[in-house]
Amino acid sequence: MIKHLKFKTTNNSTVFFFSDFHAKHNKDFILNPRGFKSADEGMEALINNWNSKVSNEDTAFLLGDTVVGAGQDSEKVFKEILSRLNYKELYIMPGNHFAGFKQIFEREICTSEIDDYYRLPFIVNYSKIVSIIPNYYEIFVDGQFIVLSHYPIYSWRDIGHGSYMLHGHTHAKINGKLKGRILDLGPESIGNFPLSFQEIKKIMDVKEIESPDYH
Repeated sequence: MIKHLKFKTTNNSTVFFFSDFHAKHNKDFILNPRGFKSADEGMEALINNWNSKVSNEDTAFLLGDTVVGAGQDSEKVFKEILSRLNYKELYIMPGNHFAGFKQIFEREICTSEIDDYYRLPFIVNYSKIVSIIPNYYEIFVDGQFIVLSHYPIYSWRDIGHGSYMLHGHTHAKINGKLKGRILDLGPESIGNFPLSFQEIKKIMDVKEIESPDYH
């Protein structure tokens, strides 16, 4: 039976969320909204911004699309990002762009086991824990139920009871179109910095609880 991860924040550590790095994606529709002139500038800025907020005592979630457009260097770029980012534990989704992720997943699936929390661990270095998780995932932070998905969901579990829906993928294109406690965590929506659970809670607390169904 799949279990839910439960996190408790402290004065020294918290949980951060971000999505859609799109490292090495040299397209105007990615670079311009983020204020970058090149893919390399964008990658460096996002890493530096992340590390300015996240410490090596924190837990973090990346909701997919980490590397796009790196070609044969995809796995190298993917590993570089994971080795340079601050965190104690990192949970990472594939998203819909599998560059870098795909190579690691295909290799690690043969040497590791998916546990009862539906995560597949692999080693970046011995001081950091990284786990691959699916594109849909449910967790608790300080008792708050959170649905994580690379893709936005119109109706999610416990939507009518105040649960959060955190997603990426849409690059701010559907903001305001879905009602309730839902938030796009891509850089175009929240700025080029990850958000802590406490920051997300402040945003969600002023959103109405709305449900399109009976859940």
